[in-house]
Amino acid sequence: METAKNPRFYFDLRKERKNGAKGESSYTPSTALVAGLSAALDYLREQGGGDLAAGAIC
Repeated sequence: METAKNPRFYFDLRKERKNGAKGESSYTPSTALVAGLSAALDYLREQGGGDLAAGAIC
């Protein structure tokens, strides 16, 4: 990552690491991905009877 010569305008792991340490994201996440994650977590919670961890095991 530190020695890569490829252009990294859209996804720079160094920038992500730096901002992640502050609890932030370097880029605006896709709204569709956030909505999909929410739906998936809701599904797992339902499968576990309200317990997300239990739903993940099913």
